[in-house]
Amino acid sequence: MLILDEVISGFRVARGGAQRIVRIQADLTTLGKIIGGGLPVGAFGGRADVMDLLAPTDPCTKRHTFGQPVAMAAGIATLEELSQGDAYGKLERRAAALARSGRK
Repeated sequence: MLILDEVISGFRVARGGAQRIVRIQADLTTLGKIIGGGLPVGAFGGRADVMDLLAPTDPCTKRHTFGQPVAMAAGIATLEELSQGDAYGKLERRAAALARSGRK
């Protein structure tokens, strides 16, 4: 089983995270504040067969969430912005320019 921690890399390098860049697909993936647009939230997900082991769908199992509507709205807004045009290209060019400038 491959579990990837994308808490740092998730959506920062590509919409599909580091997995998209290195062309692998994890069985489980962890994500952090990026899914909440920088607000404190975390999540994990993966293949259906693995998730079924963690949260069975039998009638006795109860599923609960801790509602974070502001964080989820911020996350959606962030993903929408990252989906516009060449957002990742712009980020890469700006980061490269900053690195060349020697500023910290």
